[in-house]
Amino acid sequence: MNNTDVRKTFIPQTDGRALDFIKVCAAIFMVIDHVNMTLLSSAHPPMFLIGRATFPLFCYAVAVSLMKMGPEKAPHYAWTRYAPRLLLLAILTEPIAQFSRDIGQIGNVLFTLSLGAVLAGLCFRLKEWQTAALCALGIGLMYFPAFFEFSTAGAMLPAAFILAIRGRVIGYVCLGALLCCINLSGFGDLMAKVDTDVVIFICMMAAACIIIPISLIRFAATQPQDGRYLPKYFLHVFYPLHLLVIWAIGFFFMGIGA
Repeated sequence: MNNTDVRKTFIPQTDGRALDFIKVCAAIFMVIDHVNMTLLSSAHPPMFLIGRATFPLFCYAVAVSLMKMGPEKAPHYAWTRYAPRLLLLAILTEPIAQFSRDIGQIGNVLFTLSLGAVLAGLCFRLKEWQTAALCALGIGLMYFPAFFEFSTAGAMLPAAFILAIRGRVIGYVCLGALLCCINLSGFGDLMAKVDTDVVIFICMMAAACIIIPISLIRFAATQPQDGRYLPKYFLHVFYPLHLLVIWAIGFFFMGIGA
């Protein structure tokens, strides 16, 4: 695969080492976010904002993985292989996530990604306006109780990425709306307080969700698109492993939870 001309589509499709670069960035941002949350009691807003780029990059990777299968094979691959694999990993990781991060009744992000893969597979069978309607529904339902991170809006993000990668205007609209909203379901109490500081904080979260991931994706599209330098299941292993390592550092060296 040759380098993608970033002028052809605002959200380019990447592959090979370029896609691995995006995955490495997502892993680094995730570590920064979880270190701030677990070891530093969420005391550093810049680290929190950097962490907001993690989930969109994960969703982009899901979207690209399905697009590489082609529109005919992608739904079957998503429903019979990709999503079940993510769901199994989510179930196996959940005990680690619960005791290491103390996230209560909310399931880890792999549950969201597995549902996102199912819905992204579905979008290959739907008309564009139907996928857009599901994105709007995902935003509308995100304040209802959900057992997974980023709620229903987050689950629709891979499908929105697929529309955007295809260069569809409606895809850009859906993607922008979802990126602005995916963090708001976790800040219901904050949303009830309408003041300048809250508005600034929400705008900063939205900007971090949009500017950082899209800038990295567009930069990656200018890099070599062949070969790989990461194992195929790098993120699958890295996600639970980094949770264990951060928990161990907090427990054995900082006395957190002891």
